[in-house]
Formats: sequence, structure tokens, C-alpha cells
Amino acid sequence: MNAIPTQSAANCYIVAPSATIRIAVNLCGNGTLVSGCSDITSASIAPASVEILWQTSADLISRTYNSASQTVDITASSTSTDGGNAVIAAYSGTGGTGTILWSWHIWVTSYNPNTPSNGTTYTITNTASTPVSYTFMDRNLGALGTAYSNDANILHYQWGRKDPFPAAAVVGTSTSVDITTYTSAQSVLVGIQNPFKFIRSSSDWCLTQTDALWGGASVTAPTAKTIFDPCPSGWRVPAWSGSLSPWSRIGDNGVSTSSVIMGTFANGVTWSVISAGFWPAAGVRLNSSGALANVGSIGDYWSGSPGSSHGYILNFSSSYVYPAGTYYRASGISVRCVQE
Repeated sequence: MNAIPTQSAANCYIVAPSATIRIAVNLCGNGTLVSGCSDITSASIAPASVEILWQTSADLISRTYNSASQTVDITASSTSTDGGNAVIAAYSGTGGTGTILWSWHIWVTSYNPNTPSNGTTYTITNTASTPVSYTFMDRNLGALGTAYSNDANILHYQWGRKDPFPAAAVVGTSTSVDITTYTSAQSVLVGIQNPFKFIRSSSDWCLTQTDALWGGASVTAPTAKTIFDPCPSGWRVPAWSGSLSPWSRIGDNGVSTSSVIMGTFANGVTWSVISAGFWPAAGVRLNSSGALANVGSIGDYWSGSPGSSHGYILNFSSSYVYPAGTYYRASGISVRCVQE
């Protein structure tokens, strides 16, 4: 029997239906700490147990934890041909007791963005004086395809946090995202220990504004991928470069949607001014309530770059497009990863 190789460290792991992967659970994310974030000063942990926190369907994945090697084997069900999403958590106590030390997103999909024959990617070049090219996945992080869907596999992320929030009921200790526990900004540590709890706030979920959580604190050029980046190994949240948005080639803020898309708006857009595939209007989780809103009518996509106290986004509707928009960091918004 062939040995199962341990995956490169990340916060999201792709596993094909019926396949098994092995991940190390004694390292947080990719291990690259964030300057100015005092809540986590070491990337090393020593879990006593690893459990499935939630999954989008019963028995989507199974896990086998090896405490001696500090690794966990994740097997995607042979019946999960349509794929799905899950989050596993490392605990300080046995049997899923104690404190959550870290958590990882498991994306069950046959899509492999690293293999051209198995997946599609698109390249967008911004309009900076020294242009920068971004190779995007052809689908949102966690999506089961390139088309629009309105189900649990629409995932949203608060700016700078690594864990996804599904859009519908899931299987787990709690069937739906907890949007009631935290009604004001919290520390990064609270976010780590409560991956299924949406932190509501009038602006930023993070008690101490930390611009480098996703590595884009400078709009001139991003730093290395960080420990909180939610994308798989080799991929990251897109960040501004050359003081311009990754989507600057679409046009200026406020450009009319009809002038930059192919056909008509239909739960999302296919751009006519860039080759980048279909971008669904997956809506948003509102920063003030955690409630889902505008699914099918508004498309919001995070960049890793801060816009003052907000985060820079791509924002569009059937009427307008803002390639360099901003929004509250406590909002739950889609992510589409780019190659590192």
C-alpha cells in the first residue's frame, strides 16, 4: 500500500471524492505569523484530539487522528460525488473537549486548480504602471462548480479570518452559523477559538485593527501569504499591487454593469473586458447582524488589502461595478483565490 503524503501546510485542503489526504495538525496555517498580531506568537500547537466541527452533508468526510505523529487522515466519502465543505478542529482536550486551538477547511471537490487538465484558471492583469498579473481560480473558494448556486456551499469570510461560514444548515455540533454570541468586536484569539461564530460589529470584527492579517497591508505590493489566509497551498487572497485593485482593468468605480459584462446579469456576471469566467452574486453576511442578504443580486469579493478601516473589495450588481470598493471588515464576503 502506498504511503499517504502529508499535504503542504495551509488553512484549506482540497480532497477529491473517495480520496484520502494527510495533514499535519501541529502547525497553524502555513506558519507565517502576522506582524503586529500579539494574540498568536507561535504557529505550533499540540492537539489532544481532532474532530469534525461541521460538514455540509452527513458523512461527507471521515477523519483518523494519529496523536503520535500529530497528523490526521481525511477521507472523502465515495458517495460525495457532488462534493461539499467541512471544517475540522484541533482541541486541547480529548474527544473534542477543551479549547479549539486551530481549525481547517476541507473542500471536497474534483476540481484541481493546479492541474490544467482537471481545472480551469483565468489570468487578470491590472492597470498599474508596472502591471501585475493574477491567476484566479475559475470558482469561489468552496464552490462546487462555476455556476450560481444558493446552498450551504456558498461560503463567506470575515476580512482577515481564516474560517468559512456556510450559507445554509449543515451537519455538526450546531447546524447553523452562530450569529448571536458575539455582538461586538473581539480579539483574534477569540476568532481562532470560535471558528463557527460570526463576530458582529459596526465596522471591524477585530478588537485591535490589524491591517496585515491577509498579507495586503501595503497596496504597493503584498507581503507573503499569512497564517490566517483561507486559501489552499499555493493560493492566496488577492491583494492590491502597484496601488491598484486586482480588478482595475474592469474600469473605474461606478462603471455601469451593462458596459463591462457579456449578456445580461443573471445571478452574477461574465466580464466582457477581461477573460475571467463567471462570477456569481453570492451576496453577503451583514456585519451588524450576521444575516445573509442580497444572494443572487449582489456580488462582493474580498481583496487582502485594507481600505482605511474597511477592506477593499470587488463589488457589483445588475446596475454598477466597483472594482475598488470598500466594505466593513466584519461583513461576510466571498473569496476567489489567486496563485501565489
